[in-house]
Amino acid sequence: MLDTKGSNGKSYPPDQLRDLWHEVASFPVCHTELAVHTFLTRLSEMVGAHSATWLALKKQEASPKNIPADYHDLIHEGLNGWMSIAAVYTNKQKNLKAVMDRWFVRAQREGADDYTRAICANSGSTRAILRRDIVSDEDWENDWFRRDFLHYFGVSDRLSSVVTLNDECEACIFLDRPLDAEPFTESEKNLIYLASAGTAELHKRMFLEHGAMVASSPLSKRERETYRYLLTEMSESQIADHMKLSAHTVHDYARGLYKKFGVKGRLGLMALVLGR
Repeated sequence: MLDTKGSNGKSYPPDQLRDLWHEVASFPVCHTELAVHTFLTRLSEMVGAHSATWLALKKQEASPKNIPADYHDLIHEGLNGWMSIAAVYTNKQKNLKAVMDRWFVRAQREGADDYTRAICANSGSTRAILRRDIVSDEDWENDWFRRDFLHYFGVSDRLSSVVTLNDECEACIFLDRPLDAEPFTESEKNLIYLASAGTAELHKRMFLEHGAMVASSPLSKRERETYRYLLTEMSESQIADHMKLSAHTVHDYARGLYKKFGVKGRLGLMALVLGR
């Protein structure tokens, strides 16, 4: 049996994982992002992390147009084409663009760090990764990723899990320890692996919500808002009232979403999200 005892000696009984899975599964599909945030918060509490991140990693054949040309080599050579396209943070001060910009600026000068390389190099299977699996304690002290990137966000150590959804989509979870805290343990690595592996459907729904799976192109902010409402029992007129748009505009958004996902109407979209 896998050891699930934390760095503080606390054990995590199986029913705690069961309760976590049950809690996130109880969220309606229109509140998938809230379910992910709850998942991160509960995991953080279990292992004593002070913050957590969920990233949607997408394999890129060609670099997106919104990425500066100077970063293209980093994506394709340093990260094997993998790129973060969406994120959920428990730290409200963070946003994906600011975090990525900070990493890219330093990686352009120093080269992609070993930790991030390892996350992107071993794709294809669900896995959990301790920082010490990649970088020794001695090398970590002088690693630019720790010194110039994680330290900026008040982080001393990081624990990751990656859930493979298909050849082009992986969900990555980061749990971060505050400065001067003890490093994560092997048992906590086992815990995050089990927790993440049991929530594959949740990660898939987040990818669908951003148009990162199945859809012919990513969803805009307005499309994501419409998408969430379409997964409720609200009529298009009611959705229009909530979005402060005309019913005609909402109908056009809805038709565009059905076309992007290749489904026939609202029931088809719901069936896709529920995996039926």
